[in-house]
Amino acid sequence: MGLACDTCKPPELLTTLHAMPEPRHNRAPAMSVWEVRLRHPLLLLLLLVLVSLALYANALDNPFLSDDQPIILHSPTVTRPSLAGLLKLWTTSYWQVINEDGSVVWLGYDDQTLYRPITILSLWLNAQCGGGVQPWVFRLANILLHAMAAWMIGLWCARWTGRPAAIAASAAVVLHPVATDVINRVVGRADILVLLGLSGFLATQRAAQQLGWTWRRTGAAAMWTAVALGAKESGVVLLPLAALQAWLGGAEVTHPALRSVRTAAPPIASVQSAGVAPHAGRAVLAVAIPLLAYALGRSLAVGAPTSARDIWDLTGNPVAGKSFMERIPVAASLACDYIGMLVWPHPLLSFILPSHLPIWSDWKTLVGVLLVGALVAAGGWLAVRKNALALAIAWWLFSFLIVGQLVLPIRTYMEVRLVYPMLGSLALALAHVVRWRWWRRRALQVSGFTVLALVASTAVLTIEKRNLESRSDVSLAEADVRHRPGSAGALIHLVGTYEGAGRSVEAERALVKATEIAPSSSEVWYQLGAFYAAHGHPERSKGLYERALAADPWQTVVMLALGTMALDANDVDTAERFLTRAQQVAPEDPYVAYNLAVVDDARGRSESAIKRLEDLVRRRPDFGKGVEGLAALKKAREQRAKVRGSP
Repeated sequence: MGLACDTCKPPELLTTLHAMPEPRHNRAPAMSVWEVRLRHPLLLLLLLVLVSLALYANALDNPFLSDDQPIILHSPTVTRPSLAGLLKLWTTSYWQVINEDGSVVWLGYDDQTLYRPITILSLWLNAQCGGGVQPWVFRLANILLHAMAAWMIGLWCARWTGRPAAIAASAAVVLHPVATDVINRVVGRADILVLLGLSGFLATQRAAQQLGWTWRRTGAAAMWTAVALGAKESGVVLLPLAALQAWLGGAEVTHPALRSVRTAAPPIASVQSAGVAPHAGRAVLAVAIPLLAYALGRSLAVGAPTSARDIWDLTGNPVAGKSFMERIPVAASLACDYIGMLVWPHPLLSFILPSHLPIWSDWKTLVGVLLVGALVAAGGWLAVRKNALALAIAWWLFSFLIVGQLVLPIRTYMEVRLVYPMLGSLALALAHVVRWRWWRRRALQVSGFTVLALVASTAVLTIEKRNLESRSDVSLAEADVRHRPGSAGALIHLVGTYEGAGRSVEAERALVKATEIAPSSSEVWYQLGAFYAAHGHPERSKGLYERALAADPWQTVVMLALGTMALDANDVDTAERFLTRAQQVAPEDPYVAYNLAVVDDARGRSESAIKRLEDLVRRRPDFGKGVEGLAALKKAREQRAKVRGSP
């Protein structure tokens, strides 16, 4: 007769059963889900901070560079932080500054469609933390944020690929040379915040897929969404990446620790009773609420992104104003460049423009088409198979759509800093490579670590070199000219830095050389004319301006220069002819409208001048010259009325 219960079994049988090994298929791996996430995450963060500080310690004393000057040093929003500035930065453009009294002023830059409140908020907080508006204070914050972005990438990759691969992913981000431009140029913080926001959201979303959506995770995901969107326009790639990761969330988890957790997971009712919410509706809220707030703030501040023809033929974006079909070969060529900078970022340049606009017959265009096509096909195939490597491909593809000039031409043709947010793609791809089983074979393992060591050494050397080049705008521009001595655009860029440093003789020499390289350029002759006008030789400027206008009859800035020169010489007829023509080309230009008001006043048409300035001030209340001119004309009219009314 069989035994009715285990307690009725003879002692020797119980002993024998307990001594038997557990069946292999029921044995759980030793690692838990928390160990897969990262066993000592704070220790990894500390190591990344130390590495980042070591790499960029010699950059702390570098000055503010390029756009750091207007955005930080000359911005009362940052230099004189106030409550009014904090409240209004959510509805102002990136190129607007807020005075202590709450008044908003344009900085005078052409690109007025940028909206980056989180970046400005971080600079505002930086100034509030003490230390004054010193470059090292802001650059130190960039170094720490860079380390945090690398750490967050590791936390995210750990949930897909395990601990060792995640550490390699973090190392790839913190060591990559493209970080030099986003750290040395403090305004590069926008790109660092985008990477931090994207990786923070994806890590939170992945944790919620494995452990459930709690309100705490929902709040964290919403915060990271706000950071990514509000830091820079490229943060919008969070939306397709979030959707793709949500799709991949049901994929079979390959790591044994995560498999064991999934296999042993309690039923949904038990999870809910334990305080974990499994439903994905909260994930939608975490994205939708910050997205709506961002859309509202952007519509109030700048409206929709736009693209217009760039007036500069040597330093402007040559893609602006081109048709979609003309932009396709350009985008294909840029795809090669951006992939190349991820794999081998040398040389690092500040000013990158092509010697000619890419066309279909260029080899780089054909290679770019093949590369993008292969990535799209591979990404789609991996997504259908629910392989997480699809996320790495999608991250690069969607980031490239933002900066690749295909969907909408952006102001910058190509820059190193634009590659930085793409590091998440490289990190996840590297994590998958490290995780593959064939990598663990001893021979390949040794060679792999040798390659990684060489890459790290190269990164350190490049960063050290770039930090020294970043000692000034002049040294950065000189480095560009050394790498591209035949680029007239690089020379023009160098001229601007020479002028800012008071090195006029060298600036003139560089300008003359640029005219020899690009004699058909309108910009080079205008720049040479403006140089002589600024240094007290207007008689030499006129002929150069006329040569610039002959090269490009639609150059508004040249017409404006000739018109104002004629006004200074009291040649009102010539001035009116040039300025009227400039108004036809650029009807919204405030300088053209102001100088036409000067022409009206010179001809005795004071009422017409007042009306013109009233229209200008209504359109551009921040244009100081227009406000001052209108006040002066109205005051003169009142004085004339008093004189006529006196006995």
